[in-house]
Amino acid sequence: MSLCGVNGSCTIILDSGMYVEYVELNPIRGMTANDTLTITSASGNREDVYIYIAGDASQNRATITIGTNNIVLKDITITSQSLISTAYTYDKCITFSSNCNNIEIDNCYLRGLNFSSSVTGTNHVALINQGMTIDNLRIHDCEISGSSYAMYFQGANSTNVAIDNNIFNNADVAAIYCESTSFS
Repeated sequence: MSLCGVNGSCTIILDSGMYVEYVELNPIRGMTANDTLTITSASGNREDVYIYIAGDASQNRATITIGTNNIVLKDITITSQSLISTAYTYDKCITFSSNCNNIEIDNCYLRGLNFSSSVTGTNHVALINQGMTIDNLRIHDCEISGSSYAMYFQGANSTNVAIDNNIFNNADVAAIYCESTSFS
């Protein structure tokens, strides 16, 4: 897709299994304001597809970085856990790298780390947005667990934000943290 682009909406259907990746969702050639890129499990069951962070989590990277418009993540598990290391300097499932429109996270499991002692700071966050404006962000029917914060919003002025019908577990500091942020 990054080389050839797309012509219209596109759905990536993942078979059951474990995927070890850094997923960077950047602008795609040929995608218009009316087109959507959807990443979903073939079974419709979020427990069937696990996306693990590539590497050892010592770099300040998330498992999935969203930097474009019209993205749907549906029926998958996104974890910040590494399969190759137990050293965790960073722990981020999803982050945003630019201003975005029309982002939906539906029936996903964002699985941060569970620490035996309290860990604080923005290095350990399941979903983090620092300074990016997002219009039409919808996070619903998800389970979000572990890390210092389940969701962390800082310095962002976003509109049409809906965070509903989610389950938050085991966040050491807060389920949702907002600083210098406005939602409408």
